[in-house]
Amino acid sequence: MTSKHYILLLSGCLLLSASAEASVDKLLPRPQHLEMHAGKCSTIRLKPEGLYLQDELTEILQRNGCAIDSRSPIVVRTSIVPSLPKVYFNKEEAYHLRIGADGIYVDALERIGLYRGLQTLEQLLISAEKKGELEACDIIDWPSFRMRGLMHDLGRAFIPMEELKKQVRLLAQYKVNTLHLHLTEHQAWRLQSKRYPQLTEARHTTRMPGKFYTLSELQDLARLCKELRITLIPEIDMPGHSSAFSRAIGFDMQTPEGKRVVKDILTELAESLDVPYIHLGTDETDFTDKLFVPEMVEHVRSLGKKAIAWNPGWSFKSKEVDLLHLWSSKGRIVYGTPAIDSRYHYLNHYDLFADIQMLYSSKILGVTASNTNVMGAILAVWNDRYVESPRTIMQENAVYPNMLALAERAWLGGGAGYFNAPAAALSPEASPETREAFVDFERRLLWHKDRVFASEPFPYVAQSHAQWYISPVYPNGGDLTASYLPEEQYLKQMKAHQYAPPTEVGGEAYPYQRTSGGSGVYLRHVWGDICYGLVPNASENSTVYATAWVHSDAATTAGLIFETQNYSRSEADVAPQQGTWDYKGSRLWVNGEAIAPPRWQNAVGQRNIDLPLANENAASRPPLQIQLQKGWNQILIKLPIGRFTLPEIRLNKWMFAAAITTPDGGKALPNLQYAKPSLK
Repeated sequence: MTSKHYILLLSGCLLLSASAEASVDKLLPRPQHLEMHAGKCSTIRLKPEGLYLQDELTEILQRNGCAIDSRSPIVVRTSIVPSLPKVYFNKEEAYHLRIGADGIYVDALERIGLYRGLQTLEQLLISAEKKGELEACDIIDWPSFRMRGLMHDLGRAFIPMEELKKQVRLLAQYKVNTLHLHLTEHQAWRLQSKRYPQLTEARHTTRMPGKFYTLSELQDLARLCKELRITLIPEIDMPGHSSAFSRAIGFDMQTPEGKRVVKDILTELAESLDVPYIHLGTDETDFTDKLFVPEMVEHVRSLGKKAIAWNPGWSFKSKEVDLLHLWSSKGRIVYGTPAIDSRYHYLNHYDLFADIQMLYSSKILGVTASNTNVMGAILAVWNDRYVESPRTIMQENAVYPNMLALAERAWLGGGAGYFNAPAAALSPEASPETREAFVDFERRLLWHKDRVFASEPFPYVAQSHAQWYISPVYPNGGDLTASYLPEEQYLKQMKAHQYAPPTEVGGEAYPYQRTSGGSGVYLRHVWGDICYGLVPNASENSTVYATAWVHSDAATTAGLIFETQNYSRSEADVAPQQGTWDYKGSRLWVNGEAIAPPRWQNAVGQRNIDLPLANENAASRPPLQIQLQKGWNQILIKLPIGRFTLPEIRLNKWMFAAAITTPDGGKALPNLQYAKPSLK
């Protein structure tokens, strides 16, 4: 058979040429190896064959309109085979999917590999350009990292069980294989104990009293996760983050009585749930009993489970715990103990557009594939600030777009840098390969948003076409109202109706010296100099301007997703004063017209971790409505910064997000062109 190859490997990412067939070109994650062949496979009537995963196969076929016919000459066969070509590591999840005129064949070394192959097959069926047929192709695929997961902080919030089940069903389609549930906290104990029922009593719960998970509910979730080939990791944080325990039981975990109760709870959990791991926490606390953690690890192991612990936390030596979960920049690998990377994976601090660029493009823990010291990565959603609605959690933290970014990076491996300049995919420092990989990912991400996540919170729109020009840094001496050359020249040009972009910027008329792609830009990252920001060695009391020229084919009303302070969902920060965008003095103009901020729903007051965010974040409010004129339009954003930490805002982010959208904010405004004048 004549074959056509459409394989281009760039920085660990597989990109297909534009001539690749439509359904294959929507796969997410991208497969590791793909060959396109001449011919088609009819999927109208199929005959399933094989000894493995026949129920799952039949369900997928019927769900996608394929008739099951034992007389059909076109087979769909699942097979366990002794070896697969081109696969050298993480073989248990590897698969070989072959599609030809005579049928569809899925081979794997283990059942879990067959399951991953069936998820790819279903994506092909969903995205088929012509219903009833698939393009002939040959896919050999395997994960670069063994763990690809999501963590929910349920101790501080509560997500109904049906919502959790929906999430795992959706994420399993993208080969996500881990769900970590942080079940206990100072505020609440969400895990039923039949032996100690007082743990979940409302009188001992300071947030969302009466809401917890029964053992039966968790058993049901564990069964579903097992069907979906997802590892469920329950966490009981100890001995810190345990005020709910102390209130209910009457003494601290690190007392002799407390240790006995904790061991009873661990035994009850291990006997109730068919899971391989129990997460013990061990972070952010004083260890008054130096035997507490070693005893709990030994107890978990005696129950036939493996123990996981946060790092930083208890100081483990090699193999004293089964997995280390790194949770901050201070988290360190202990050689001989595999690590999970969550160091810069806290979605509660992520913005809408800039952080996903680094998440997608960064290596995981600085390596390109799993090894004996690195298992993979988990995205964490911490709900320190009170939030009532699970939908708000998913919306404000952009869980689905970020999770799909991690799903692809952890499957493909590779990456550029580690949450630094090369990893910001649309930054001026990014390589062409890094940028092209992100553009391709974004295209597929938005297809899945429309097709699979249409009814889910998914606050991401296309941004890779956007281009911003950034001014020099102007020291403002603490005067956040002071104006500088970019503002003065802009207002003068707008008054003269000079909207068209120049061919070159950098002089007095257009004092800009850098560019940045995308709709989200950090001048200084929320984590300071640890992560990439456009202004190196940023100083307090500084002002920067950002501008963009956009061309519209017609005069129109457009949406603008805009913010200059993305409020972290784990902070007690205070809403802005009415009539201001933030506590920095930021301003926004479109074609010379100053754009006012929305009316803030939360009143200015004291910092309050139990006051839910309202419309402080752009993800939780309608887009601004702006008027674009036919032809060229110019946007100017003024971005002063005073102190990096304020009484009202602990993490005063020097950043902006600005995405021009349809009026409802659902999509990037089509047929919009960003000017790209050259820099002097």
